[in-house]
Amino acid sequence: MMSLELLLDAATDARIRAEWTALVDADLPSQARHTGASNAPHITLLAAQSVSPTLRPAAAARHAAASAAAAPSAPASATAPAVAVAVAAVLLADATAARPQTAPAPGLEQGHGRELGLPIPVHLSGLIVFGGPPRGLVLARLVAVTADLALLHTSVHRRASGVEGLSEQTSPDHWTPHVTLASRLTPAQLASAIEVLAAHAEASAAVTPPAAAPVAPPVTPPSVAFAISLRHWNGDTKTVSTVIPPPS
Repeated sequence: MMSLELLLDAATDARIRAEWTALVDADLPSQARHTGASNAPHITLLAAQSVSPTLRPAAAARHAAASAAAAPSAPASATAPAVAVAVAAVLLADATAARPQTAPAPGLEQGHGRELGLPIPVHLSGLIVFGGPPRGLVLARLVAVTADLALLHTSVHRRASGVEGLSEQTSPDHWTPHVTLASRLTPAQLASAIEVLAAHAEASAAVTPPAAAPVAPPVTPPSVAFAISLRHWNGDTKTVSTVIPPPS
């Protein structure tokens, strides 16, 4: 498998890694057990059997969508869905170009990600569970689907090239954005992991300076986070390459 993934700002990356470490310290499955240099908290935007590590220019993507919408073809009943998707892509491209750029985090600049709106705020929420036997359960932080994140997700799908065998779970109609904390959990381990993360959140809140903003409920981390760059993961070679670098 290959994927296109958003990476997070340094503070959010550190918060997620601290949760990974808390799980390891409790002798539970954790993403921290993956010791490869490429292992980092991320949000997967697109997963497929194959996808190119480069994106098509926005103008080329709009032209392709417009051509698909205008091209005469077989009976209307067969082409209507494709035309509708193509027209929607053109409208989305126009809307993305017209909307104001999201204010970046302090110290962050729009940089190379300007065309896709990076950096972009992302809102980490509570815990979510995926999966089941025989591969076990996956525990993750849910990421809220804001209008900006939905636009970016659809734009990446529109501009991606060389996509073969797209994972339906990452398609715009089925996507549940998240940051994985642990995988291959048993039900008993899942219960323990939730308790560990609740205790970790409470301990983190206890050392928060008095002047800081009110602490969120246990198990829910601070919501202010930013996706700052886009990378390509090649599962065949176990390597990553930068698609859009972080702001300088």
